[in-house]
Amino acid sequence: MTTKLPPTTAGIARDFNRSNTLEIAFVAALTDIGYAPIDAAARASRWLAEEARGELAPWWVENRKTGNGTFLSTAAQTISIARLASEVFMADDPGDGVLVSDDDPGDGPADDIKPASRMGVIHIAGIVEAIDALFNKPRE
Repeated sequence: MTTKLPPTTAGIARDFNRSNTLEIAFVAALTDIGYAPIDAAARASRWLAEEARGELAPWWVENRKTGNGTFLSTAAQTISIARLASEVFMADDPGDGVLVSDDDPGDGPADDIKPASRMGVIHIAGIVEAIDALFNKPRE
């Protein structure tokens, strides 16, 4: 972990702070979509830095076969882009055809394209909201 953990001794529970908890949750989400723990920890560290600066996008979408991924800003964008992303921008093999064009809506993905076979989607904002709810709740 890159966040500092409070000291403890055997038999004494350790209190985790918000940053520790976010880091653990990010690593868990990334390992759930197939990241090796060391790679998940590295990306989680970057996400923590972006979150601290208020620059972390709410969604992460990735082709797990190729490793190509992108941040998305809204759920609607995630849903509408998911097909395009899986077929074109994050395809396993983009083929030889043309990409979708704003100039010509008739343009589409290549006929020989191999769409993404494994997509990972993480709702980062949902993770942050859940952790914040835990830390804003009175202790029992």
